[in-house]
Amino acid sequence: MLSAPLKRRPCEWLLANISNKDGTTLANAKRYMMIEWEGIKIGIVGLIEEEWIDTLTIDDALDYTDFVVAGHDFAQRMKDEGAEVLIALTHMRLQNDQLLAAKCPEYDLILGGHDHFTHVQAFDQRWLLKSGTEFRNMGEIKVDWNSHHIEARMLDIDGDIVEDPRVVEIIAT
Repeated sequence: MLSAPLKRRPCEWLLANISNKDGTTLANAKRYMMIEWEGIKIGIVGLIEEEWIDTLTIDDALDYTDFVVAGHDFAQRMKDEGAEVLIALTHMRLQNDQLLAAKCPEYDLILGGHDHFTHVQAFDQRWLLKSGTEFRNMGEIKVDWNSHHIEARMLDIDGDIVEDPRVVEIIAT
């Protein structure tokens, strides 16, 4: 049921800690991906909380792995593939994103969905951002690759935001 809409998706879906009983990923999503940005290798994993499964209208039985267990496992896999920065994209409630941040210090950024409010929280030099709802907000994340220093904040999407030419170019491709 999820496969048809995902074929039309303009971007990759990441979903590491749930699979079909045969071991394939749900809706053929990728578990994680590696990208390179300005010479830095970045590993990105998708994680969900178990309660998310109840929102699906799928009759098939699924195998779920706890997001902290999967978080550690995929962090190691991505590091083994050369990742220098790790990002977790989540669809979990705030308390579970906070638990992931506390239990999986390997992740530099946790970018969370699900909650319909914004939240920015620092964990030493690591950050948790919740994205809000209905495209009313966006996160601004600044990374100094040399010092590995990260700053993050949420912005309201309104007419005051100036387009970044680099982002416009990325979106156009």
